[in-house]
Amino acid sequence: LLSILHQDPSTLRNFLNHQPKHELFGLLISGLVTSDQDGVQEQTLEILRLLLDPESVESSVNLFLETFYDKYVDQLVGALAYCLTSKPPEENEPPRTPSSAATLGLIVELLCFCVKYHSYRIKYYVLRNNVVEKVLKLTQRPERFLVVAAVRFMRTCIGLKDEFYHRYLTKNNLFEPVINAFVLNGERYNLLNSTVIEMVEFIRRENIKSLIMHLVENFGSKFENISYVETFAELKIRYEQLQEGRGVAPTPGTAPPEALASAARLLPQAEVPGFRGLDSAAALRTQRGRESRMMDKDEEDYFSTGSDDDDDEV
Repeated sequence: LLSILHQDPSTLRNFLNHQPKHELFGLLISGLVTSDQDGVQEQTLEILRLLLDPESVESSVNLFLETFYDKYVDQLVGALAYCLTSKPPEENEPPRTPSSAATLGLIVELLCFCVKYHSYRIKYYVLRNNVVEKVLKLTQRPERFLVVAAVRFMRTCIGLKDEFYHRYLTKNNLFEPVINAFVLNGERYNLLNSTVIEMVEFIRRENIKSLIMHLVENFGSKFENISYVETFAELKIRYEQLQEGRGVAPTPGTAPPEALASAARLLPQAEVPGFRGLDSAAALRTQRGRESRMMDKDEEDYFSTGSDDDDDEV
């Protein structure tokens, strides 16, 4: 199947679309969810990625995606929901074996792919089926790589910089299990620690106002004792700037005023970018004064819009 997909993916898509009862499609999904052979599962994941790749221009892609979201994505999300359930199966429900940790990791990886490339299809599926909550159940698992996988899924949603996801995450308080796992991890420098810090730094750097305010207002007390990195202290500073109406997002590709100030102290005046022969301290004060007067329209709209309007939009 992999050889066929690398040569002509439309052929296999058309076959799967028109096969009665989509038997091969179902076998691929069940092979990913229930197989106990790691090599087979990884190859199945690669097959599904190629089949679900929306970059292809063939009309078969849209039909294939409709079939996937209508009939099969529920099996993937159901495996995540079942991973920690203590509820016994109902009388007419067939017994289910929980998926292995490796299988759950592959499922989350495929869902990250869907969030990144399938835009509106996965977006509304996430809303209707509480997908993020089910993925974040993995933060309760003892396997550390599954906790990291759950955080990466949230990071993928945030990375789209789509206000839909931001409102969804804050309204349902979905940062709580992630922050709890991070605090429980302590100061151990591992992949979980780095992943959470990078996510928070991305939120601060991109000046995502709703998430900055939510994090500081709900988890600020947990951040106060974290001193081995400056990310959380800088997040609080950005929050205070937003509260004062001075939270202007830095222009992409340019250094923030703090970085320019550090450069001014360390480099000769002629080598500091943006100063060109001016006194560095005076230039920095001028830049800060200019930034304090800059308030874009989106920011004004944000502060003039109440939380009730946001809820209505969701």
